[in-house]
Amino acid sequence: MSVSLEPLTRDDADREVLERIHREPSVCAFLSVAENYFAYVTETPGVRYEKIMLGGVPIGGIHSETDGDKVYFSICVTTAEQRKGYATTAMRQFLTSLPESVRTVEGFVEPENAASRHLLQKCGFAESEPEDGLIPYRLCRGASHE
Repeated sequence: MSVSLEPLTRDDADREVLERIHREPSVCAFLSVAENYFAYVTETPGVRYEKIMLGGVPIGGIHSETDGDKVYFSICVTTAEQRKGYATTAMRQFLTSLPESVRTVEGFVEPENAASRHLLQKCGFAESEPEDGLIPYRLCRGASHE
């Protein structure tokens, strides 16, 4: 089965499945969401949520927010599908889908989240000095960037 990304829409039929994924202990240990989270990611300009689909079934998502030429993101995959390469495939698809105007892609990872740290390193992100207890991972694109 192949992995694909699909945008989450306001009244998406997969929303309930994604809500369950976000409540899984292995996901919410590192990523918490507010009660209005899914309304926020579908209705706020510059914010998007891409469903990670496996054979037509949602197995996680990538939340991103654009700020000028920088994109901040988080990624999650359901416990049953972790450590199978699906997040790597989804992350690579996400990165290639970004407009050329995006120069920096950044995510923050808790030090004990070894799987996410490995994923980002595998996708070319560079680890930076910890900030507020989180480790920033940055991927700079194009010739000029900070």
